[in-house]
Amino acid sequence: MKEKGTALITTLVLSVICLALIGGVISLMTTGIRILGIKARYTSALEAAKGGLEDFIQSIPFDHKGTAADTDYRCKLQQDTSNWSVTCINYCRDECTSHSNPQDIINSYDWTQTYGNYTVYCKIIDAKGVSDGSWFYTIEVVAKNEKTSEIAWFTILYRRSY
Repeated sequence: MKEKGTALITTLVLSVICLALIGGVISLMTTGIRILGIKARYTSALEAAKGGLEDFIQSIPFDHKGTAADTDYRCKLQQDTSNWSVTCINYCRDECTSHSNPQDIINSYDWTQTYGNYTVYCKIIDAKGVSDGSWFYTIEVVAKNEKTSEIAWFTILYRRSY
């Protein structure tokens, strides 16, 4: 009789251990699948941002020298950032250079375009001219998926020689 009771308890203990192991494996698989989905969405946002950046750079009229009459981001071209407070008075004030988080770029972008579910926002946040006639522009790019919370945000330094 004691042997039958011991066998039952041993079987129950082993069953609980197996169930715990199976539960752990299922939990790991679920977490892995969720992480893969997040990575795929972020990669899509990053690719949208890269494509938007290329379109933005191609659309910039770099031969334009910014003037106080400009009412768009062209006022920032061929003007050092320190001059924007005077040159870009018709376009922006403090938000011309604000970029401490993605929402700053989204709220005060220089250029935007929608690609499928993603909206890409680009903003020139700094410009410096050098003695050889080249200009260096710091550009921030944010791509936001309008259906989910995925955001890609990066900064580039772009050199333009004239």
